Amino acid sequence: MSSGLFDMHPPIISRDFSYLLHPQNFHPLPQHTIPTAFRTSAHQPTTSTSLHTLLSTGHFRAAAITAANQLTNSTSPTPLSADEIFKLWYVRLSSLVLMGSTSTAAQEIKVFSDLGSNFYRDARGEHLVPWELRVLAVRLQAIGVSDWRRSIALYYELAREARGEILKREPKPDSTTTSSSTSPPEHSSDKIALWRSRLRDLGIRVANALVEMGDLAAAARHLEGLRVSPDDHELRAIVCLLYVRIGNLAAAKKILPTVGGEGIREKILSALILMGEAKWADAAAAAWKVLSDKELISEGGDMARNNLAVCLLYMGDLEEARSVLESLINSGTSFTGLTFNLSTIYELCSDNSKVLKANLAERVAAQGKEMTGASFKM
Repeated sequence: MSSGLFDMHPPIISRDFSYLLHPQNFHPLPQHTIPTAFRTSAHQPTTSTSLHTLLSTGHFRAAAITAANQLTNSTSPTPLSADEIFKLWYVRLSSLVLMGSTSTAAQEIKVFSDLGSNFYRDARGEHLVPWELRVLAVRLQAIGVSDWRRSIALYYELAREARGEILKREPKPDSTTTSSSTSPPEHSSDKIALWRSRLRDLGIRVANALVEMGDLAAAARHLEGLRVSPDDHELRAIVCLLYVRIGNLAAAKKILPTVGGEGIREKILSALILMGEAKWADAAAAAWKVLSDKELISEGGDMARNNLAVCLLYMGDLEEARSVLESLINSGTSFTGLTFNLSTIYELCSDNSKVLKANLAERVAAQGKEMTGASFKM
């Protein structure tokens, strides 16, 4: 009887995570990387703006600062729980990555040391750190020590854990509906789907790590070895996109018919393959112009027009490329790829590109967005 009670109520193991709250864990974010237009804009958020609002509006620098401030706020009457600490750390690190300060995030993640140790597990063996933070930490720690092979090994460790969670929840062959001891855990089907999606994501991340290592052949072999469900069109589209990224256009063309022809997914991939083959006119006329129609604007029209401008740039039609990108800015759209490409065109079209790029930064700042100087080639 006591054994059963012990299984139901394992001993509580306390963990002291106060070392994650020290101010010295966080690096100051330099101001010189932010254009003046963003530092002085009246459209920028205040210090009282919530984290949720900062993240949803793309103010990642402000979100990173706010997360660090909340972690180091020693005057708070209520101490942070472990879940809150890890959530704020995830916001801090992911915001740094999104704002282009990956190297800073790679330094700050070192305070966690070995996330695979038992210190980060409870009495049941369950991990205390959220899955998303653990996955992010793998890449950041690899960058911090300049060892991509380490990241691949850690991805496989996480994959082994994911497979174990799936097997633990799958119904046993001899299970019966009348035996509660052999029935799968509650909501096991949802949990199995969750862990399978995580396992699939890890497979893609391993391929990405191989690409970042420069081992394109190994990345291709890994992709070919992935177990892809015939009806998993999204994963097939990701694999096709990775083949384009690798430069294996023949393999991309081979898998293209299996990604599903519904919507614009196949059209986008077809256009990217044409660009990979340097068929700029075909990509512009047959794909991106069609995808940038107003009817499809909500399904990726902004991206399509940005890529259309890239094709026009390589075709030598700088004025039309500039017009396409500036029309996006005028409509209230802005993202790093767009501003970078438009800044490039300014450098090619004008001797006064510095003024044009500064004006562009002011227009984007007026939209309430936040970007670094690198987004404008400053």
